[in-house]
Amino acid sequence: MAEARVVASPAPAPCQGEGWGEVQSTGFPGELGLDLPLPPPWQGGGGARRTGATTWLVCVFGVLVSGCVPPKPAAPPELPAKPTRPSPRSKPTKPTPRPSETGMTQCSFTWTDFDRVKRTCRLSFPRAGLAASQQEFGCDPQLLKPQQFEARRSISYTAEQARDPAEMARLKAEADAAMQADLRAQEEAHRRKLLERGFAYKDAHTVVTDMPTLWRWNRPRMREVARQLHAATGAGDFVRAALSLVQELPYKQVPEAVRGRFVGGVLPPLEALSAGWGDCDTKALLFACLVDDGAGPTEVILLGGPDHMIAGLACAAGAEGSTVQVFDRSWQLCECSHGVWPPGQIDPKIARPMEQGKWNAQRLRAGGAARR
Repeated sequence: MAEARVVASPAPAPCQGEGWGEVQSTGFPGELGLDLPLPPPWQGGGGARRTGATTWLVCVFGVLVSGCVPPKPAAPPELPAKPTRPSPRSKPTKPTPRPSETGMTQCSFTWTDFDRVKRTCRLSFPRAGLAASQQEFGCDPQLLKPQQFEARRSISYTAEQARDPAEMARLKAEADAAMQADLRAQEEAHRRKLLERGFAYKDAHTVVTDMPTLWRWNRPRMREVARQLHAATGAGDFVRAALSLVQELPYKQVPEAVRGRFVGGVLPPLEALSAGWGDCDTKALLFACLVDDGAGPTEVILLGGPDHMIAGLACAAGAEGSTVQVFDRSWQLCECSHGVWPPGQIDPKIARPMEQGKWNAQRLRAGGAARR
């Protein structure tokens, strides 16, 4: 608060005229750092007494106002937090093991098989195997673009050979053959890159996912998973339980590119289990890797048709249900993508194109293909 000092000259008698007073202010910096003067003095005699009386009244009024302000109510005491109880409908879930501690990925599945039996199993596999299956499959999308291979022809000859037309024709033929060999070598190197990444040429201009190669790469990684599923479901029901489990996984279209790599819309089996979903060709490959170990009597083929893929299970001639005859034996058809279709039962919409010969069969063990 600014302090004020009143300096007044002796006031004359009221009959002698008006007196004057002077007010001096001490330094009171304002917002801009300037001294703010006090209001001008009162005119008339007795200015000093009136100023003092006014100051006293202001002080008394300030005390009265400050005394009339009600006190701020005190904050209520904090109550201890009420313990929460879990919902009676929610069951506590076990924490997932940390990869840094166990190095394993665990997936729990609960489903109902074809016999209306509720199945439950927990499948675990090394995270290193999952990472390896993701890294080895897929290629740079640039490899799928039309490639232009270049080769130059060069001919070296002497002056004597230049005078001989037959000799010059021979040298040009050799140069042309060398240039064609160079172009074929570049094309073969490009094909080899795609084969090393899990793809194959369907024809001269069409690249497809090499399902036999993917099955061969992932079959060793799936043996332990198949053993765990076999132990949880029993020997007699293993194939049916595996097919029902694959069908129960939610159907979701796999994009053409995953993690910046072209995968042709197919996920490796361990990635499909870890994600918990897949489409028709991803599930068909998963089913093949679960039940076909490459050496036992249970062999699986893949049958691809118009925008769909199913599996074929080796069976005896005359087996019940829908079957096909290819590779010199009978195969029981297995729908893997969705629905409740036991082995040998498929959607009639799929059976009609097969009867018309619009499906291709791929034998995984031999790596061959045949058109039916």
